[in-house]
Amino acid sequence: MKNNNINTVFVLLAFVLCSNIAAAQENTLFNNTKHRFGLNIGFGGESLLHVNYDYDVAIFQAQYFYSFYRRKIWGLDMIVQSQYNQTKCECTDED
Repeated sequence: MKNNNINTVFVLLAFVLCSNIAAAQENTLFNNTKHRFGLNIGFGGESLLHVNYDYDVAIFQAQYFYSFYRRKIWGLDMIVQSQYNQTKCECTDED
């Protein structure tokens, strides 16, 4: 359970620190940029449900964007994305 709390704090902290660049398409941060990189991290589990197993998952995604064509209100992009998932399942025989 302690590891799950650490993961939750990490995700919330990452969201707060990175929220200034996670904006809508009107953001001018990436205008005239052909190459962009991204990293998505996610954690989840069955902590809140009353089931007889523990299931935890961690997801890591790396992304690369390439802009072929950019205009003011639209563009043509390519995205290459790799993903690594780590899952853990344990039976908890609590009768």
